[in-house]
Amino acid sequence: MRDISNLELITLVDELRGEIIGLKVDKFYEDREGKFRIRLAKRGVQYNIQCILSKTINKTNYVEKIETPTSFAMAVRNRTEGFTVEGIEQYNKDRIVIIKLAKMDEKANIIIEMFGKGNFIITDGKMEIQLAYYQQVFNDRQVRKGIEYRPPKSTMTKEAAVPADHTSFIYIDNEGKAIDYSLGASEKHNGASSQQFPSLGQALDEFYYRKEMELMGTEPKNPEAEELEKSIKRQEGILKGMQEGIDSAQYTGNRIMENMEMINRIIKAAQENRRITKEELQKMFPKVKVLSIDLKEKTLEIEV
Repeated sequence: MRDISNLELITLVDELRGEIIGLKVDKFYEDREGKFRIRLAKRGVQYNIQCILSKTINKTNYVEKIETPTSFAMAVRNRTEGFTVEGIEQYNKDRIVIIKLAKMDEKANIIIEMFGKGNFIITDGKMEIQLAYYQQVFNDRQVRKGIEYRPPKSTMTKEAAVPADHTSFIYIDNEGKAIDYSLGASEKHNGASSQQFPSLGQALDEFYYRKEMELMGTEPKNPEAEELEKSIKRQEGILKGMQEGIDSAQYTGNRIMENMEMINRIIKAAQENRRITKEELQKMFPKVKVLSIDLKEKTLEIEV
C-alpha cells in the first residue's frame, strides 16, 4: 500500500477541519501497530477519526471493538480526554498533521507524522513532547519525551492549494481487490473497475477497510447495510413485544367475557353485604380465587 502524498494529506486535513473543530476527545484506541482511532463527541454525537501512519487520517464508519486498551492508548487517553479540538492543520508544509487541543487554560497537541514509518506524538502547549509512539533519534532532531518537538526540514518549496473538487475514486481488480485510490479520476488503472466517492476521506475509509478485510480473508461489509440490518432486528423485537401484549390482552378479555355472569354475581354480593370478608366471599364462590377485597376503596381482585 502506497504512502499518502502531500496534496492528498492537504485535502484530508481540509475535509476534517470542517467537521471536528469544537468536538471533545472522548476516547483513543490503538487497533494494531501504527493504526489508531480517535473518538470525538459533543452532545451525544460521535465522530471517529482513523489514523494509519503514513497512509491516511480520515473520518471512519468502520469501528473495530477493542476489548482491552494498550498501554499507549491509556497514556494518550490520560493526556487528551476531555480536551476540545481548537484546530487542525498541516504542519511545516510537510506530511505532518497537528491537532490543537484545549481544556480550560491547558493546551495540548496531537502531532501525526505521515512520512517514513510515521509517528504519533503528544505535546503540551509549549510543544514539549509528553508522549511518542516511536522514540526516535535522527541526525538533525530527536523525538522523545521531555524535549521540544521539532519537525524535519521541509522539502516542500511551496504550499499546495486545496483542490476545489474532492471527488475521489478507488480501483478494484477483477478479483474484487482494492488496488489503488486517487483524488479525481485517473487513467492509471483503465483495466480496473472503479468506485466514486464525494470526498477523499470516504474513498480512503472504504479502500483501507477493504485492504483489512483482504488480509483477514473476509468479504467487505457495507456499514449502511449493517445498520439497516440492526434496525430491522430492533423493529422485529418491538413488533414481537407488541404482539405478545396484544395476545395477553386478548386472552384476558376472553377470560373476562367467559366468566362475566359469575363476575357480576360476585360484585353484587359484595355490594349487598358491605362488611363481607375475603374468606366469606371465597366460600360463596369456590370456582374463583379471591385475591383481595378493600371495602373502603371499593376494590375487588379475583382470579378466574
